[in-house]
Amino acid sequence: MEMNKKNELLIRVYLVLFFFVILSLVIMWRAFRVSILEGKEWRDKGGDYVKWMPIDSERGSIYSHDGSLLATSVQFFEIRIDPAAASDHDFKSDIDSLSIFLETYADFNRSRYQWKTYLSQKRDGYFLRGEKGSRNILLAKKADHDLYRKFRQFPLLRRGSNGGGLIINRLSRRTKPFRELASRTIGLDRAGNDELQKIGIEGYYDDVLSGDESKQLMKKISGVWVPAQDLVDSEMKRGDDVISTIDMPIQDVVHHELTKAAKKYRASSACAVVMEVKTGKIRAISNIKKRNGGYEERYNYAIGRLGEPGSTFKLASVLALLESGKVGLQQEVDLEGGKKQFHDQWMEDSHIHGRRSETLEEAFVISSNVGIASMTDRYFGSKSKAKEFIAYLESFGLKEKTGINIIGEPTPYVKDPEKNSSEWYGTTIPWMAHGYELMVTPLQVLNFYNAVANNGKLMRPMMVDKIVRDGKVIKKIDPETLNHQIAAQHNIDQVKQMMEKVVLYGTAKNIKSDKYNIAGKTGTASVNYNSVDKKNKKHNASFAGYFPAENPLYSMIIVLYEPKGEYYGSAVAAPVFKSIADQCYAIKPELYEAIGGGESIASMSINKKEAGYSNDFETVLAYVDVDFQKRTDRPWVSLLPGISRIAIEENKMTPEVVPDVTGMGIRDAVYVLENLGMDVGLSGVGKVHSQSVLPGTKLSDQRIELYLN
Repeated sequence: MEMNKKNELLIRVYLVLFFFVILSLVIMWRAFRVSILEGKEWRDKGGDYVKWMPIDSERGSIYSHDGSLLATSVQFFEIRIDPAAASDHDFKSDIDSLSIFLETYADFNRSRYQWKTYLSQKRDGYFLRGEKGSRNILLAKKADHDLYRKFRQFPLLRRGSNGGGLIINRLSRRTKPFRELASRTIGLDRAGNDELQKIGIEGYYDDVLSGDESKQLMKKISGVWVPAQDLVDSEMKRGDDVISTIDMPIQDVVHHELTKAAKKYRASSACAVVMEVKTGKIRAISNIKKRNGGYEERYNYAIGRLGEPGSTFKLASVLALLESGKVGLQQEVDLEGGKKQFHDQWMEDSHIHGRRSETLEEAFVISSNVGIASMTDRYFGSKSKAKEFIAYLESFGLKEKTGINIIGEPTPYVKDPEKNSSEWYGTTIPWMAHGYELMVTPLQVLNFYNAVANNGKLMRPMMVDKIVRDGKVIKKIDPETLNHQIAAQHNIDQVKQMMEKVVLYGTAKNIKSDKYNIAGKTGTASVNYNSVDKKNKKHNASFAGYFPAENPLYSMIIVLYEPKGEYYGSAVAAPVFKSIADQCYAIKPELYEAIGGGESIASMSINKKEAGYSNDFETVLAYVDVDFQKRTDRPWVSLLPGISRIAIEENKMTPEVVPDVTGMGIRDAVYVLENLGMDVGLSGVGKVHSQSVLPGTKLSDQRIELYLN
């Protein structure tokens, strides 16, 4: 009896064991079939609804040399709701109160009753009729961080993604606090559009600014991919920051003066570059184009536009003649009265002056096309000698790109007597001698002038100083020498003195200063010189040079394209150079030190943008005995420094748009903005150096952050 019970128990154990063995085999077979035999099919189906997708890191910022924010990413949020995600109990208990908040804060103009009806219908549409499009309802398209925080606390939505149906997409847009200043050089990110190339610093340093790619689990709801979990508050990978060489006080002056001249002469476009002589660092660059009745930064003419430079190229011709050892500056040349025939083409000076025998130096100082062309043609006119001339241009850095760290620089077009034999004529050398039948960019011309100012050392132009990660410098970009000596030192010294004479009594004598010395060369290039329509000739006016002449710190080029009325470089471009140089003396004390002088009151008082209440400035300037010129009766003003006096100009403010409060103290800035109904936040100490809402933005009851430095 006991044996029978024992056997019966064993049979039951074996049956249970057999059952579990069979079940295990079935599960293993199922797992094998799903993961191995049908794995690809199931993974493909899963990928239709849930998958890991790459997301961009937060893009790094671009700063100026003096710490001003030039480009940054402003974060915003797209807020949606899945009305089918919540339980019936939670939806019914929270929908009324949620609708009250949506009436006030959502993008769409619906009453609380309409919101309740709308969301309830969408929920019913999914559960009763299977309408998948009902699970992804937009509430706010461009919510700032404050509004995002509010939505996170609303009834129902506070239950999160699974319990309340909250869907958050974190997005960003690129913004430039200084708007047009150096805008094209700073560049465009153009995120999300692979067909358009990133340009400027944004393009060249895209890998640095972008940072490492991250991945986020996404799910597909109603045909739209949304985050599977709320990662908004989690730490996002961030790209590195780029510190540019731009000096904002100089940049501000350059942009203002170039725009003023372009408007005065109705130029089609214009550009200007200021470079630090010893290092090649670009301290300011401005490119403007006439558009919609004003001027905007639309293209980087200074770096990307090839053109015939005209008379600024004569410096290269004279230096090549001196380097050949066959010519001295005191050698005489026949100016032919201002008109001469080369083969089948006539060449003229700017006017028929009647002068004949003059020195090569004098021909340069008065910018005689005939004189420079005649001397160059005499020594380099044949094809065999022309190769020597081209070799000199190559050593001057005028045949290759400068290699500036920015996208878009073209290679100069300089003819070669052998490689371009079909385009080589008897007139080629005399026309090249005064800046025609070749094409270079304004930056390439400036880099040559900068080398002369730098005693023959040719530098690579720089736009970026450092790469910074989490406040620490991870890469410092040092100045780079392209050619340690482009010409013999005694020849460099001669052409430097020659360029000083251009300003002392030559074509640029109108910009001579009694405070400091300038060296440079005027340029007036005829754009359509082959046109039969002599009445509608077009010209480009330019001036290239450096200052102070005796100890050069900055080189600069100014180009105005197709000015109307006046078009000579001496009348149109040279005064812009002088005005910028004057104001640089007021904001850069080292310029006074370079000529052995002390700091001026203006230099010590104003080294960055200053703005505020007019009466306050007048009182202070009068107290320290600084000469000033008041150009407006408006209460809110900006100070414009000059070498001998300070100008008080209107800081334009209208009740319809956000004003520019950069340069103001905290008291004045907060007073102005709060009186316009704005909510003001402060970060840092000192004066306002940038603001989160750009000047000119349509005014509403928004919050604005002021960054102080």
